[in-house]
Amino acid sequence: MAFWNAPRAQAGHAEQACLAVLEMRAAAKALSAEWVAAGKPAFRVRYGLNTGVAIVGNMGATDKINYTMMGDNVNLASRLEGANKTYGTEAMLAEETWTQAKDAVEARELDLIKVKGKERPVRVFELLAAKGGLSPELARAREGFGNGLKLYRDRRFAEAKSCFDALSST
Repeated sequence: MAFWNAPRAQAGHAEQACLAVLEMRAAAKALSAEWVAAGKPAFRVRYGLNTGVAIVGNMGATDKINYTMMGDNVNLASRLEGANKTYGTEAMLAEETWTQAKDAVEARELDLIKVKGKERPVRVFELLAAKGGLSPELARAREGFGNGLKLYRDRRFAEAKSCFDALSST
């Protein structure tokens, strides 16, 4: 777990978090490839990012104190990390993080998901790249996915399925 904007306010903290995840993801992929080359098992890392108010400070007992954070927004980030497994993604952002970081990163809207502890669905996005860093293929796939998602939400299920099937065959 990592956090920004505490103990001092930081401008662009959502952007910084997203860019840090992109760097960590690249480093983890490179390390995993090294492990495979050395005969070790490959691994994957998942990330969940959320932006919001949290309790931050020294917490624990007199013999063990940890400077950390807790609260509903921290729990949501953790739930998003786990939701990556269902979606086959690595880095999932809550809508508020996307709203604050969209000038610095590329993402695609994934879904509205129901997470434990929340009454309303949460709009989530997949973090793809730094701004301007999408390959032409990934940009086309993002557009196609967006088209399929719109068709699905418009309850045009057969057309949405065709759109998603076309993406899975490329």
